[in-house]
Amino acid sequence: MKLRSSWIFIALCTSCLCVTAQTGFISIDCGGSKGYVDKNGISWDPDGQLSNNVGTIVTVTPPPSAGTTTPLSTIRYFPGDRQNKYCYVFNNHDHGVLKGVTYLIRASFWAGSTLPYATRVPNQTTFQLLVGADVWDEVSIGLPQTGREEIRELYLFASKDTIDICITGQATGSDIPFISSLVLRPLYGNLTSVQSMLNAARNRAFLSKHRINYGAASDSDYIRYQGNDLGDPYDRIWKPDIQGPILTTNKTVATDVYDHPPARVLQTAFEMSDSFNISFPLPLGTSYHFTLYFSEISKEVKKDGQRVFSLQVLNGSSLFGSLVIDLYKLSNNTRNGAYIAYSIFPMYIGSAGPASFVFTKQKGSKFSPIIAGLELFQVFDKDMSLGTDNNEVATLKNITSSYPNLDIWTGDPCLPFEYNWLTCTNNSRPYISTIFEGNAYLCNEGSTHEFCTTSFGSNKKANFRLIVGTAVKCAFLALLII
Repeated sequence: MKLRSSWIFIALCTSCLCVTAQTGFISIDCGGSKGYVDKNGISWDPDGQLSNNVGTIVTVTPPPSAGTTTPLSTIRYFPGDRQNKYCYVFNNHDHGVLKGVTYLIRASFWAGSTLPYATRVPNQTTFQLLVGADVWDEVSIGLPQTGREEIRELYLFASKDTIDICITGQATGSDIPFISSLVLRPLYGNLTSVQSMLNAARNRAFLSKHRINYGAASDSDYIRYQGNDLGDPYDRIWKPDIQGPILTTNKTVATDVYDHPPARVLQTAFEMSDSFNISFPLPLGTSYHFTLYFSEISKEVKKDGQRVFSLQVLNGSSLFGSLVIDLYKLSNNTRNGAYIAYSIFPMYIGSAGPASFVFTKQKGSKFSPIIAGLELFQVFDKDMSLGTDNNEVATLKNITSSYPNLDIWTGDPCLPFEYNWLTCTNNSRPYISTIFEGNAYLCNEGSTHEFCTTSFGSNKKANFRLIVGTAVKCAFLALLII
């Protein structure tokens, strides 16, 4: 098989690492009051401890598809106009977050018919979602919400034993932010998307753009984790595509491939005579990873050469790669095996036009091209920042832990927005230069308090000043960083 250097077709139906149900799952119901198990068998915990009980909880009517026991029954919103961000911090001690592991992170937003507060634009709320020290995306929601919840999802390599997920507050000029749920799912390191993210994309996060189950029975048939092992082991959510003609089977389909697609995804397919084209309009100057899923599930195909088709991938108007696929031959003359085609290197969209996957029936082939599933990820356009110097952050936590007005602050203190009670340098890995704390005097001239006599952090570039009071003219102690 002749393959392009920029991408590869892999036949994987041999045994590999098995996925244990819910191992390492973190599922947070924002605004929830107690733990429970939902209709899919996912265990949810309330967010009171994670949020420091800051914000306001409101009960909402969930979408009909969610059932009655769901994290979409409540929201937590943050009306304070002083803070510029509100963070959920997941760590190793409380949540088992491990440095070096890649996680699926998904934030969900469902307000239902209305929000209990005014927004800048009627019937619309807008704020930003942050991951670590970077802006993840803008969340803009029209009201009333109908159908399904608004979600944002990414794959993130944990560079340390903590993961911060934040939403911006009114101090940044956003609307009052709210959130319904947060989930973290550890991912198998040999997933094709994870391998591409860690290697070709240099550890940049992958933003989930499309995850599609072709040949679904109905437009409400979303597939995600299920406790009976019939769903997705990583709780990836597969959107149904009901466009016909549809090919289906109730036979067992092998899913022991590195990407572990759900059997239900592989048991259905879109099949079109001669040729078809799947296109996605994508902005210029962005890069993408894709994974396509196939299985020969037709009992009519009995030998190799009966279903042969080419697959061409176009990034705008340019050819990214192409290959010829004979599923029955790839499975050593058997049916119901799982196969994947994926990009080794990110596909850069540098010319006008959509990204297109073109399937064409080959001469002499009796049956038409098919596809069972597709995933498309955008490469995050930022190198994940290391954030503020760890030593300074640790010292800052020691200071704020003794002062209730400051103790509610979590997440990176300087990036992407510095707390409005301190100032930071403007470096890629900043250090803290000044702290303000309202009218409370943490230090003053001649103070012997340990906070005032301990040097702050390891950065040697400048003096650190802990300023107390509302005016700079108040007495303060300068801590010299030698």
